[in-house]
Amino acid sequence: MLINADFTRVATSLPKQQQWVKSPQKGIERIMLDRVGAEKARATSFVRYAPQSDFPHHRHPGGEEIFVLAGTFSADDKHYPAGWYLRNPPASGHRPCQGSRSVCQLFASDYEHVSLQRLDAGELLFTEAISGGAEIMVLAGELYADGETFSRYSWIRLPTETPLEMVSGPSGATVYIKTGHLAQVIGVR
Repeated sequence: MLINADFTRVATSLPKQQQWVKSPQKGIERIMLDRVGAEKARATSFVRYAPQSDFPHHRHPGGEEIFVLAGTFSADDKHYPAGWYLRNPPASGHRPCQGSRSVCQLFASDYEHVSLQRLDAGELLFTEAISGGAEIMVLAGELYADGETFSRYSWIRLPTETPLEMVSGPSGATVYIKTGHLAQVIGVR
């Protein structure tokens, strides 16, 4: 399956376009944002679990990231409330507040950086094109770019060196940002 599989192109997912589809596992639905492969794929998705649903033990050959948007995600007898970030394999770090913008670093490697950022009203998200591309998910507030409004749960993928001016809305914005990683996956198709 190929969904937004061309990593050289801008990709977006606005709430008005999103459709929840049933997972093969009962009680679990997802919005597929990007996917290259079948069930065990390189994939980015929103996933929601019905109350009392569960997922059997399974592996993610390419790793897995989870950001809990609402409710509680439970795995291996541990519970993670809204706002929690998990990464498998475990290699994440955490450091609150960096510079004038509130930045919570979630993960960093030689080619990839993941963070939560809180922007003030009218603040530019990026001041220069991002080497290695970026994925952005709006968690609160709004971002504006090229006449489009990206509200809560909007997702944007920007290919490497894409010159797109994004600015936060009148109430600011809280965003999840992953940068640099697309340089590593351009050849994946």
